[in-house]
Amino acid sequence: MPPARKAMELLSRILLSPLRFGRRIGRYLRATQHLSVWPGHWKADLVSWLRQSSPETYARLLEDNLLERHLLRLLELARQRYGQLRQEGVSWRQSRRQVEQELASAIGTVSLSPPPTPLHLPPVQQVSENLTDWLPELEAALRSAAPEGYAEAKRRGILQPHLENVLHWAWEQWRDWSPSERANPDRRRLLLEQARERAVQIDWQTSPLHHDPACWQEDIVRYLRWTSPERTAALEANGELRCRAGRIASQLRQVWQNYAGAESRLEDWQAFARAALVWAKHPWHDLAGTNRFRSLTVDIVGSCNARCPFCPRVAMPAERAKGFMDFDLFRRILDRGRASGITTLYLYSTGEPTLHPRFYDFVALAKDLGYMVVCSTNGSMMHQHRSGLMLADVVQVSIEGWDRVSYERYRYPLRFDRVYGNVREYAACRPAGQRYVLNCLLTRKTDVEQYALLWGEFFDEISFHPMYPTAGVLEGRHRAVPEPSLAEDYWWFESAILPTCSDPFEKLTIAFDGKRVLCCQDFSASLELGHADDDWDQLYHNSILARVRRELLGQTFDTCAGCGNLVELPTAVKAAFLAEIDRVWKTHAIRARPKTFALEIPVTDPLVNRWLQRIATCAFAMESFAVNDALGSCASGDVGASATLLDSGTAAKHPGRSLPVLSAEMAVGKSSSSQKADADALRLWQGGTTIGSPAATKPRVLVIVGEVAEFTALAHLARRLMQQGEWQPVIYFTEPYPQLTKHVLRCRQWQLPVWAGPRVVEACAQPFLFDNTAPESAEPTPLSTDQQSLLDWCRSLAVPELERHLQLLRREQAFFRRVLEQLQPAVLILGEENVSKYTPIYSRTGQEYGVASVIVPWCLASREVFEQALSAIALYDATTSVAQRFCQRFPQWRLAGQRPLLRAPVYEAAALEILGCAPPEPWAFQSGFASALAVESPWMLRHYQQQGVPQSWLYLTGSWCDDDLHAGLAYWRQKREQLGRELHFDSQRPLLLAALPSNQMSNRRHHTDYASYPEILNHWADTLAGLEDCQTMLVAHPSTSPGLLRQLERVNVRYCDRPTFELIPLADALVACVSSIIRWALACGLPVVDYDLYRFRYSYFRSEPDVITVETRTEFEQALRNLAARLCPGRHVPATGVRMSEWGWLDGQSTQRITELLCRLAQAHTAQPQAA
Repeated sequence: MPPARKAMELLSRILLSPLRFGRRIGRYLRATQHLSVWPGHWKADLVSWLRQSSPETYARLLEDNLLERHLLRLLELARQRYGQLRQEGVSWRQSRRQVEQELASAIGTVSLSPPPTPLHLPPVQQVSENLTDWLPELEAALRSAAPEGYAEAKRRGILQPHLENVLHWAWEQWRDWSPSERANPDRRRLLLEQARERAVQIDWQTSPLHHDPACWQEDIVRYLRWTSPERTAALEANGELRCRAGRIASQLRQVWQNYAGAESRLEDWQAFARAALVWAKHPWHDLAGTNRFRSLTVDIVGSCNARCPFCPRVAMPAERAKGFMDFDLFRRILDRGRASGITTLYLYSTGEPTLHPRFYDFVALAKDLGYMVVCSTNGSMMHQHRSGLMLADVVQVSIEGWDRVSYERYRYPLRFDRVYGNVREYAACRPAGQRYVLNCLLTRKTDVEQYALLWGEFFDEISFHPMYPTAGVLEGRHRAVPEPSLAEDYWWFESAILPTCSDPFEKLTIAFDGKRVLCCQDFSASLELGHADDDWDQLYHNSILARVRRELLGQTFDTCAGCGNLVELPTAVKAAFLAEIDRVWKTHAIRARPKTFALEIPVTDPLVNRWLQRIATCAFAMESFAVNDALGSCASGDVGASATLLDSGTAAKHPGRSLPVLSAEMAVGKSSSSQKADADALRLWQGGTTIGSPAATKPRVLVIVGEVAEFTALAHLARRLMQQGEWQPVIYFTEPYPQLTKHVLRCRQWQLPVWAGPRVVEACAQPFLFDNTAPESAEPTPLSTDQQSLLDWCRSLAVPELERHLQLLRREQAFFRRVLEQLQPAVLILGEENVSKYTPIYSRTGQEYGVASVIVPWCLASREVFEQALSAIALYDATTSVAQRFCQRFPQWRLAGQRPLLRAPVYEAAALEILGCAPPEPWAFQSGFASALAVESPWMLRHYQQQGVPQSWLYLTGSWCDDDLHAGLAYWRQKREQLGRELHFDSQRPLLLAALPSNQMSNRRHHTDYASYPEILNHWADTLAGLEDCQTMLVAHPSTSPGLLRQLERVNVRYCDRPTFELIPLADALVACVSSIIRWALACGLPVVDYDLYRFRYSYFRSEPDVITVETRTEFEQALRNLAARLCPGRHVPATGVRMSEWGWLDGQSTQRITELLCRLAQAHTAQPQAA
């Protein structure tokens, strides 16, 4: 090319490049939807953005006439956020970019804004005496006050049912009126106004069922379309949808007619309607209409190269443990399957398919015949059969371990390195379009986070299922036979709500020798179900299969009772695992998507449960199936009446019975003495000796917990002891409290065994969470002659509540004796010796059995605190006649002063004296029967000495949280930066930690400047938000709901749910209210503002130079401003990370010193129980 032409082409490229660049930028802006530079144009931008990104939402808003409201709401949020960012000093470009990101997630979401308060509705002129005429008024009120909610309720099909429920409520009020009240127009107008106020508050759990039974078929169709669109479309395509809805509606009408009175309550109707929704979606209807096999499961190998302890193969008879399927038999099975319309093949059941030498030929034949092939493997042979696996549509790999040790325990004798390499190599070469799935059996020990991080990058999906105990044949029936070595891995299950199993209805399972088996749990092939070469219609109509189907539909389970399809995890356990999985996936962005057990409609309301059982019982009675006929061969809408579903004996005794999974009688039989080993295994699984056998090498320490704040301290110490590996801690809950279930689940996550006292088990709605599932019967020790004499004397005083309280304490003591005998702990750990919490019962009983007790304090207290707290309670008044006579004999219970006080009510003190569990000096601090007290610091040592604690009790060890304080100081910079990313804070700016006060308004209202507890919290939040140069973390008192603190967040004030002892060393100052955590702040060298808003005026910290104590609002605000002006991030952090002071020994050795104290006490006491 001539040089001149080259120069011209180069010049044209240079001149045209800006134009091309501008076009690219324009295309990018149109694709990413940016806001205009000028905020005045944002509304038009939002309209264009919404129309392009969410056309369905845009059309819906136009249809509902809500587009303008939606845009104005978004516009107001965007302008407020933009202005807020600009005030914080963020540049206009970054502010606009952040507003765009927030709008992108909110623009397609229609906010259901709550109705205004108070409501401003037009007055009602005339009120009809006919309540049905009120519906238009109620609808108009809802449309006017909450238009978004009105449109959404109409779309969901619950608008009319919601208004009918409101009318039902009004009718219940009307029903109780006299004729004169009904004729009073003012009374009717007031009722209508109340009904309109209820109408605008939509209950989104409202069932779409109208009150008119004639509408129920259409309601069910609408509900199924809304909740299960794909399934509903398939039913509609087959012409089954309306038939099914009609059959369900007929069953519901029959139930409502049988059980609902003419004057049914709204509560009954709402429970019935909720139960009706559960029943409408229940798979029972699919199974009742099934008349052929829909999938094929073929076990081409009758053996496995693993001996997993949870697998049914562990109990498989030796004669069925080996064998390979003949290829010609496999061809015949597949040909028969295609002729029967089956298109899905599962190439596994109880064996490992990749052990077959012709594995590739089997998969290739299935694909040639047009099957969708699903292959499951343990991963050990994937390197040898990679070509065969690549032909399958779905490859599933079953793995339970999250590291080498756990994997080789669950998948013995397979090797972790081989399986990990196979999984990784196959992920790199698998064909496009193939689903690569990981199956995980969740146990109580599974580390979900480590599991996801280890395996998640290789797979498309991770499917989680709880580990169920395997099934065995006992007395000719399938029953749960747990493996003893997995006693601490199994979950505790409860009977499912109307459990079902689809295998006998839809799945044809064939073993390697051609025998038709029930499912993978039928490992012995004990049921004579036929052979693959038999006629397949006869296989389906086999009399045994028909009986099994009848039992499953009738909820009797006489043949099958050990299958995991019949039980489920408790809702609380499910929710905890789902929350953990959600956290892990959000935190680490795991590649594989999780597939978990669903929390569809948790049926926890007993009234809903009762209605559901009634519906099921009625449905079972209305349907009929012959023994040897195809179940459901009639049309979906037909209701036969030629035979009964249940035999008369079973139906009369157990209508709609569910499986009592944790019943030893159901599992092993009442009269079977030959199954003693299995019975022992079941008891082991139930928790009788779950903590460990007598041969366990680690000594146990029993940690006694009685309240929420005590759990934080002692459970953390228990984790520390368990991590050191020298002790096996066991948590023992003695008192029920609101956060108990959450704490038990947390112990489960930490793998801490959990036991509970009788009051806890009886009060807890989920006692199966504990290792001792029910309080065993323990007879109280008979009273001695002296005890009986003292009891008679106390009776002469006419002490109220004495008999009941004495019986409670005797039962508690007898039960605790049984616990000590079963667990045989070496040491007891208590948080305090407090007669109000009966802790002397435990330390005294431990002393009887030669078990030492050590107090690990979790709070700062004194006689001054007790005296101030008890002075306002009448039960502690020592001037009553009964109290005076009691104190003449037991003067140690009385505290002289301006108002003489008792340390405990007379009935508590008398009961403890009778049982010999009364402390020698009730008013002395930590007085009781403990052997030692673990002292937190030199300052606390002096404090205990001043309180009269014997010197021989005191051992200076450091606090239970000192090691965490030390770690926070030693790794301050890294932890501070991580915390800043978590809270969206600048780690270089001063950081305050605000420990909000507890609610003491019930007994200290007249001592404070506030009218209510919310006013206190809001004042704290507003005052802290005013410190513009500082950032603040809010932490809740253990008794305060975290949800309340979320409402207090501001731009520079954030709620943090981390433990307080982890946050204190990362902060630069502490703001608290007469809290014992001030000790930790002083140990870390932090300045403190102590706001004594309740005017307790304790003297603990008033002489400390680093603590500023204030009592009024003005002083509090001024102290915070002064504190913020002199803060410097990280000033308190020592260069070595070690800080030794009179407030704490932060050297990282406190847990070790506590461990040495436990060993010393255990060696000094001989655990030989005295004769009871």
